Amino acid sequence: RSAGSSCCFARGVLTETVLQCWTLEEAVQFVEAVGPKGAQSIEYIEEPLQDPAELPEFGRRTGMKYALDESLEQDVWRPLLGDAHLRALVVKPAIVGGLEAVLQIQQAAGPGVEVVLSSAFETGIALSHYAVYASVLPQTQEICHGLGTFDRLAEDMLDPPFEAAVRRSRVAVLDCQRNLVGLGNTIRHCPHLEQRPSKMEMESVKELTPEEAEEAEMMKKFGFG
Repeated sequence: RSAGSSCCFARGVLTETVLQCWTLEEAVQFVEAVGPKGAQSIEYIEEPLQDPAELPEFGRRTGMKYALDESLEQDVWRPLLGDAHLRALVVKPAIVGGLEAVLQIQQAAGPGVEVVLSSAFETGIALSHYAVYASVLPQTQEICHGLGTFDRLAEDMLDPPFEAAVRRSRVAVLDCQRNLVGLGNTIRHCPHLEQRPSKMEMESVKELTPEEAEEAEMMKKFGFG
């Protein structure tokens, strides 16, 4: 009962997505069934268990790495950060609270745990922001982020669409930046839209703590202010 799998073309490995469907015993049986050779081709299994608290035991019994997704929404993931079998945190910015929340999760993850951005059927506007942000996340190796939901859209609000920036399963980040700048210029020069100060401009008129100022500067640098 696997909900699906995806292939990371850059690394030639599979990731299995289970959506918390299995009991501990069912998950162990799956790993035993695929055997050692099959297990080598699976980078990690995403949310294999109904009860996330049993994930360390799953790792100990099978040696298989796992990733968290729904557990981030349920806020039960922090006690698992020290588990050696935790491989990745699959983060949906629109679900966890935006890119600032992603930054907080990335900082909490620490070394050895990948942060994988994943979309939830957003338009190309959000996907372009995710691609830019993913390109500056501190990672020790190439990460395959989950931004492929654009092909499920009948049409894209972004022109040119996000799909135009995808070539051979890779995203041209500079194209995303140009498209977002072009969209911003179009909005700024639209006579039908009321011009309001941005969040960054509003925050600049109040005194920020050093931590808030550092975070605001980082978000502005990456174009998310």
